[in-house]
Amino acid sequence: LAIGETYRSRLPIARDGSCNGLQHLSAMLRDRVGGSAVNLTPSETPRDIYSDVAGLLTTKLAHEVRAKSNLAVASANWLGLFKSLGYTGAPRKLLKPPVMTKPYSSTRQTCTETTYEWYKDQDVKYFTEKEEFRHAILITPLIWSAISETAVAAEAAMKTLQSWARKISKHGPISYKSPLGFPVYHDDRKMDSKLIDTQIYGGMKLVFWQPMDVINPYAAANGVVPNLVHNTDSTHLVLTVVDCYERGVTSFAMIHDDFGTHACD
Repeated sequence: LAIGETYRSRLPIARDGSCNGLQHLSAMLRDRVGGSAVNLTPSETPRDIYSDVAGLLTTKLAHEVRAKSNLAVASANWLGLFKSLGYTGAPRKLLKPPVMTKPYSSTRQTCTETTYEWYKDQDVKYFTEKEEFRHAILITPLIWSAISETAVAAEAAMKTLQSWARKISKHGPISYKSPLGFPVYHDDRKMDSKLIDTQIYGGMKLVFWQPMDVINPYAAANGVVPNLVHNTDSTHLVLTVVDCYERGVTSFAMIHDDFGTHACD
């Protein structure tokens, strides 16, 4: 602004993915529903999957209250908390961590923990201290259901991949090649512990963990989806850089799903 149009900016201007893990799963599956929620299809206004899930969660909480189910009291309490904080329903920030980490094989337990952390961050005493974590546990199934219903195809694909991983790992490590020819190799072994008594500081027991010759099917199933997503993510980034370079763009500032270059490009 001070120099005028002759000034050449060297600031990297970045475009960030919106829920990158689900973007890649939706793209690979050609899922128009999930893809639409993460801005892979044309739209008059930007979509926000975190707000979509938050809206669905609010609907589910209200349904539990009306149905007078065993979650009715906890659901009413959550809706009351949101209202006391100035929200008309579940806030997107509550849903962002579990939605964002779902494609990376986060668990219900993780969802409960992030929900509890969100509540503690509000610095309010809406629930009694004994009921705080219990309320996080009770809302978790509804959050999980809202995420699954918003990204149906991704949920089904993740379960299929995990099922395959458990079967394949009985016969050996999972391996495949990316579109770039990069070898992907899952070598998750079961670990064996060795207890060693020492005379350090008058006596100390040390535990050493050693990999066994047996594949750990639980670790293989838990890692197959995030590894596929990260591999596809990095492949996408490399192919984008190559394509841009061929079009004359030579400056890049790339971080994971954040694509940056000069404003003019």
